[in-house]
Amino acid sequence: MHMGIILGIASGFFHALMSVASKKALEGTNQYLLGFAYAAFSLPFLLLALFWLDLAPTNFSFWWATIASSASSIIALILFMKALQIGELSLTAPLLSFTPVFLIFTSRIMLGESIGFLGICGVALITAGTYALELRREKGIWGPIKALLKDKAALMTLIVALIYSVSSNFNKIAVANSSPITYLVFVQMISALVFITIIFLKSDQKFAGIKSGWKMLLAVGLFTALSLFAQMTALTLAMVPYVISLKRTSAVFSVILGFIAFKERNIKPKLIGSILMMAGVLLISIS
Repeated sequence: MHMGIILGIASGFFHALMSVASKKALEGTNQYLLGFAYAAFSLPFLLLALFWLDLAPTNFSFWWATIASSASSIIALILFMKALQIGELSLTAPLLSFTPVFLIFTSRIMLGESIGFLGICGVALITAGTYALELRREKGIWGPIKALLKDKAALMTLIVALIYSVSSNFNKIAVANSSPITYLVFVQMISALVFITIIFLKSDQKFAGIKSGWKMLLAVGLFTALSLFAQMTALTLAMVPYVISLKRTSAVFSVILGFIAFKERNIKPKLIGSILMMAGVLLISIS
């Protein structure tokens, strides 16, 4: 098997593990401290990569895109952590597969990119997958839509997917004007500093939760770094559309891990739905 394929799937697997560790950590802390851990606790592992990869030169385009990406990603991360806290992992995580659907429009506006027939087919598969996720709850053709509108965690995750569809374009601009590892190191540093400010302003816990939950928070940082590092390494071996599509296997992994770690029920429709959504992501990426 091509190493790029292995690393792409590994990126998705570690992202799913990060989601599990995040949901576990949220039992004893809040989304602000967890967001700080996502950024700050991943930095030591990312910095280790600098033994093999050098920091690349930067320019103005890199910095404005990095700052814009950091700001939007912080908002998305806080919302996603809150969605994980109040919702089921096996329902919320697969909904991130809606990001490519929104990218059809945001990439066209921001980067002038567009997709063809395969992309349209991908949108249809992701929509079908979303219906499958909710088939257990409601009956009738409009049942799944009604269920999503009633589920606060699901709605929050869809908003996260929309925000990621914007920040992904910022990511592309930043990486194009430097390198993947340079971007990752600086964006995580900026995010960590912003989360420190947010914690002092918004969190009653401040940093007290780190002492009691440092092991799970460290796991969040480790899995984040491994997912990002696997993704960036895969990008040097395979084309971007294939790598990102393979990373979206995290939807399937999240459903399985949600059943194993949290004993979540009604796994069959969720698994079918996540597989349909992943197939849709693959079509959109190839297109």
